[in-house]
Amino acid sequence: MKQVILLLALLPAAACTAARAHVAPEEHPALVVPPVPPRVIEPLPVDPPPLDPVNDLPSAPPNPPRPRPQNREPTRAADPKTETKPPETPPADPTAPVAPLPVPPLRTSGTPDGPEATQQIRDTIERAWKLLGKVDYQALKADSRQNYDNAKSFIKQAEDALKANNLEGAKSLANRAETIAKLLFGG
Repeated sequence: MKQVILLLALLPAAACTAARAHVAPEEHPALVVPPVPPRVIEPLPVDPPPLDPVNDLPSAPPNPPRPRPQNREPTRAADPKTETKPPETPPADPTAPVAPLPVPPLRTSGTPDGPEATQQIRDTIERAWKLLGKVDYQALKADSRQNYDNAKSFIKQAEDALKANNLEGAKSLANRAETIAKLLFGG
């Protein structure tokens, strides 16, 4: 019995040592490498001739002093006792920079402003409130409840932005709230 077990144990090892067929290696033709192409060297560009120096430019004249407003003489005779002299303002410094005028905010031609824009934003907020009123909060899942709360928060922020006369911010927030409300009501 020991011989059978020993024979069974050696049988797989004997299978691994099976004879192999000897195959003559194939002769592959040598790779033919093409010759290296000739190098083409471009000449360096010639520097352009130096430019002629420019004569000194005339300096800009200093800002002329602003004309001072003239004090108008009163047409009626004033009582010298009650007459008060206004405080003199110091002369304007001609070298001081002049403050630029404030630039009004840019708006596209189709963008309403003023009361019309405010009414459009209020309409958007109203539509968002109506849609949120139709949604059953208790039936919503946790992530939908979070979206519902976000929509209410956006509506509150839009109303605050309207009070601060930030029409662009209010419009953006109101549109976000309405979009979320539509998704909650439709979904």
